Amino acid sequence: MEVSSMQAWLGFGITIFTIVAVIVRVFDTTNKTAKAVVALAEKVDTEEEERKVADQDLRECITNERESRNKEYTKIQIELAKIDTNLVYIRKSIDKG
Repeated sequence: MEVSSMQAWLGFGITIFTIVAVIVRVFDTTNKTAKAVVALAEKVDTEEEERKVADQDLRECITNERESRNKEYTKIQIELAKIDTNLVYIRKSIDKG
């Protein structure tokens, strides 16, 4: 074998090795990226479910607070009605007096 022929085969071998190495690297990177995307998608799904539960809990708390305030407002309105009634009686007694 001549030197130039040996150089050609060596160059061809290095080229093939480089191409194979690049292809393996691309597949490895693609595989890692796909795994990362799947893991991220699972995390997003989990956080979405947790957020739905938290939102439902928040809605329930807001509803309970509104009901509590409505009961309190009702009590205040009853007390104001009593005071108003008493003021009417006081005014009538002052007007008669």
